[in-house]
Amino acid sequence: MGRTSAIMIQVMASSLLHIGQPWPETIGAIGAGILWGWTAHRTNSIASGLLQHIALGVALDATIVFF
Repeated sequence: MGRTSAIMIQVMASSLLHIGQPWPETIGAIGAGILWGWTAHRTNSIASGLLQHIALGVALDATIVFF
């Protein structure tokens, strides 16, 4: 499977997991899926995307709690 196909499959999975969330989050999952899929392919590791996803979730939750 080529790089582009692998990234697109990852993007589909990412966006499907966010269906039912607010629409900006679902749309954002497409962009993040492309970025994190490309990063995972270049580094051969999902660690960067995983850490960014955790940091984003914590930041958004902190924003809701404090504001």
